[in-house]
Amino acid sequence: MVGAWCNENKLSLAQVKTHDKSNEITAIPELLDLLDLKGAVITMDAMGCQKDIVKKIVKEKKADYLIGLKGNQGTMYQEFMEYAQSTIQEPRGKDEYEIYRTMEKSHGRIEERNYYLFRNLEWFSDKKEWLGLSGLLLTESRRTDVKSGKKAEAEIRLYITSMKGTIEEIAQASRSHWGIEK
Repeated sequence: MVGAWCNENKLSLAQVKTHDKSNEITAIPELLDLLDLKGAVITMDAMGCQKDIVKKIVKEKKADYLIGLKGNQGTMYQEFMEYAQSTIQEPRGKDEYEIYRTMEKSHGRIEERNYYLFRNLEWFSDKKEWLGLSGLLLTESRRTDVKSGKKAEAEIRLYITSMKGTIEEIAQASRSHWGIEK
């Protein structure tokens, strides 16, 4: 099953069952076709990180996307991760990204997040194939258990986006993606 969740209203909008011997990649376009998404921000896990899905969101649905990027995109993930990490570590790289930090306390833990937004992706040779691609978001989160004080290792996530808003808005979109789990 693939579902559409409206985080703002805490409401399930639609679901589509994947076909036998198929997966989410074929069900996502069917789900998108059921919904009026003009002006919305669509967030998805890395399974939805597909050029045709991005094209449908931007061109047909007139919406924006924020989609997880993992190894299923092969060299794209590797190139973006290397670019982001080397740029953050390079003192002269500070002009290449925006940063936003948050700290939340809930469920017996403190979670610190650093969001790094890279808007200049002209160096990426396949940029034109990803319709609307306007940024790369790297999120680094670290949890501390309140009782024990034990810190977990930093978790790093990458997202591609067509959003043109502020880093705070893009960071909020990445957090709202997990709203269905609350």
